[in-house]
Amino acid sequence: MNDKGFDALMHVACVELGFCGCIKRRAPRHVMMFILRGAPVHAGQSVEWLLLADNVNPNLPEYDHQKAALREAFIAYMGGEIVEATLLRWSDSEPDSGSPGPKFRGRIADGA
Repeated sequence: MNDKGFDALMHVACVELGFCGCIKRRAPRHVMMFILRGAPVHAGQSVEWLLLADNVNPNLPEYDHQKAALREAFIAYMGGEIVEATLLRWSDSEPDSGSPGPKFRGRIADGA
């Protein structure tokens, strides 16, 4: 695992804080499904997506501690409050195609 960047961020999010995604309506959900390539991503958006991928309402106050930790990790490991979406990928992943794969295309909008 890299000690910086998306690898390190996801280690904190998943291994340390437990936000690894879930199964909803018999389909896996992961934060990667929410990232729109070609747009800047704010730390707060990333935190919201991590919770949504776990089927957690990000507006619930009982998650404020986790949200703060995730936001802090985003800034620390991604290098700032706002980063380009292309940086949100694992170091060993293939180059971005610019859009979600065909398996996930359209699922975010329809709530699947």
